[in-house]
Order: sequence, then C-alpha cells, then structure tokens
Amino acid sequence: MGNGLGRWGDDSKALAKRKEVLNKFFNKIAKPKPKPSPLPRLIVRKAPFKAGDCLSILLDDGRYTAALVLRADNSNPEYGKNLVASLDYLETAPPSLAFFELRRWLIKTHGNWNNEQDISWYQTVRFKEASKRIRIIGCIDVWPSDPNDSRFYSGWISLGTQITLCRAHAAKFS
Repeated sequence: MGNGLGRWGDDSKALAKRKEVLNKFFNKIAKPKPKPSPLPRLIVRKAPFKAGDCLSILLDDGRYTAALVLRADNSNPEYGKNLVASLDYLETAPPSLAFFELRRWLIKTHGNWNNEQDISWYQTVRFKEASKRIRIIGCIDVWPSDPNDSRFYSGWISLGTQITLCRAHAAKFS
C-alpha cells in the first residue's frame, strides 16, 4: 500500500483522509461476500402475434389500415418480435379477410424511401399501449413468395402511420 499516494504528499490532511478511505475500501473487499446476488429474473416476452395473423389498426383519425404478420421470432425469450408488412388500405371500416389475400403491400413513396415496401420488425417493447388499437381480423397462410426479413425495426405505436404519410404525399402530387 502507498502506491499512487504521491499527489497527496504535500497536504498531510488530504493524505491522511485518502489513506483512511483506502483502508476502509480494502477492509471491505477483503471480506468474502456472504451470499452472491441472485441473477435477475428472466422476463419472457413472446411475439404477440403468429405468422399469418391479419391485423386491423385503428388510426387516431378514426380510419383503419391493415397489416399482415409474416413471421414470429421468439429465439430471444425476453424480446420476441414479429415481422409485419403494412398493406395499402385506408378506409372508415376495418378491412375484410379477403383483402389480406390480395397482398397489396404498402409502398413508401414519400421522403427518401425510394418506393420500398413498409415491412419492419416489431419487438414487444411498449406493445401494451399500442395493442388497444390493433385487432386480429383472422389468419391466412403466409406464402413462400412473401417477404421474410427486413432491415428495419419499428415501435408498435407507429404501426399504421406510413399509410397516412404515403397518402398525403400522393395528394400533393395529384
């Protein structure tokens, strides 16, 4: 002990206080811990939907849009996620199950999206507050030709917002 105390050498009060603090610390770590801390409890949050679920989303303005769940990934038990594709639907009534079979993917035409499909991974984080406006209309088969991945992650609260942005952009140019 004593290494690194050179900077306190000029002030004997500061040196004494530093030695006291160091001794207290060394005494604390010299004793073995009586019981190790328990591991944090694992909170399992599975993906809320299964592949093929047809979702109706109520927007703030009272209109409905649609989305199709393409995959459910529960490989990380704490953070399950769904791959969801938005459909080109914006009406005053919820979509019918037959509409989902048409697979009219929403193409993002606004901003710098370069006509990409609106497909994102949605994790379970903050799903509860968004779930109040999401309803399952039914379930259909996911086709092998359907998209199966995305480089984007979104929050459930934003599900359905891209359709209004696309429609506003289209209205500007019509």
